[in-house]
Amino acid sequence: MAFKKPVELVLGINRRGLLQGAVAVTAVATAPFTQTASAATPLARPPAVKIKAQAVNFEPVMQDNNACAAKIKAAIETAARDGVKLIVFPEMALQGFEKCQDCASRGRACDKHLATGELVDGPLMRELADVSMRNDIYAVIGFGERDPSRPFLYNAAALVGPEGLVGVNRKMGVGQGMQQVHSQSMFTSGDKITVFPTRYGPIGVGICYDIWMNGDVARLMTLQGARIIAVPTATVGTTKGGDLEKMAFARARENNVFVINANLVRGGFDGHIQGEPKFYSHSYIAGPNWPSMAQILASGDDPFAPVTGEIDLAQYERFLGRSNLLARRAIGGQDIQFTQAIASGYAALIGKQVV
Repeated sequence: MAFKKPVELVLGINRRGLLQGAVAVTAVATAPFTQTASAATPLARPPAVKIKAQAVNFEPVMQDNNACAAKIKAAIETAARDGVKLIVFPEMALQGFEKCQDCASRGRACDKHLATGELVDGPLMRELADVSMRNDIYAVIGFGERDPSRPFLYNAAALVGPEGLVGVNRKMGVGQGMQQVHSQSMFTSGDKITVFPTRYGPIGVGICYDIWMNGDVARLMTLQGARIIAVPTATVGTTKGGDLEKMAFARARENNVFVINANLVRGGFDGHIQGEPKFYSHSYIAGPNWPSMAQILASGDDPFAPVTGEIDLAQYERFLGRSNLLARRAIGGQDIQFTQAIASGYAALIGKQVV
């Protein structure tokens, strides 16, 4: 299977020059965008279909990529037999998390952890893409991605599907402050917000902190045409008590989109509160359910079982005639003043020191 060279789509809000050359929302894909809307074009309608989606509560075999890949393949095949068309695995599902003093001292991945990283077009990722192709299913898979030319390791998520590799997202929120929780010092930060074309319309992919703690990332994905946002996470016990559910609901409600959150189970060191579980599981699917703009559509009590639910893209036809938040925020829409105010506010901050 040939992996094509990625292409980029750059979104610049060009009304009166706002954000030109300052903010780029970039998608990596294997084919040119035909369905993704930019700020200068009307929002495309998603295909009016219902699809079954699944969020996997996944427990990795620590630092054993082949064993994790075998579990991922089996889960994809089982889901496909069940009629699932989009399956999401958690953050770092292929390797799990591990604290490392050597990584912390270097400020990047040590030789040991670089060796555990996978090239996005390497043999193991090709195998996972092939499984998705054979089973006619899209899969979002969290993994440690090794840079092909530099000694960098990214906390990444690949979207693979019937056409092979669709694209890769690299987590941005891996800097100071995150290191206590996941030893994020081994990772190099990404710098792109990603939306990928699929047969079910554009899908946004963002990892954990990038979505949960940065609401504008989901907003920009939605303005790019995303109606589904996949969020691989590895959330520790410090966010239990319904926080994951609330975050999934909030992103779905404020953007009128479907959110699929897949969380890691164990698979790493303990959370930083004494006695807490390593990772929390409890994945969720949230999204619009006419006439409600958002509901929790699927959840589960079993921390090891996948969470499956229906995503009804057809209902957007009903929202188009009523509370069409998506069209209101687009360039030329009734709420364009909010988009312009946010854009100009960010533009004014660029180059200024934030305390």
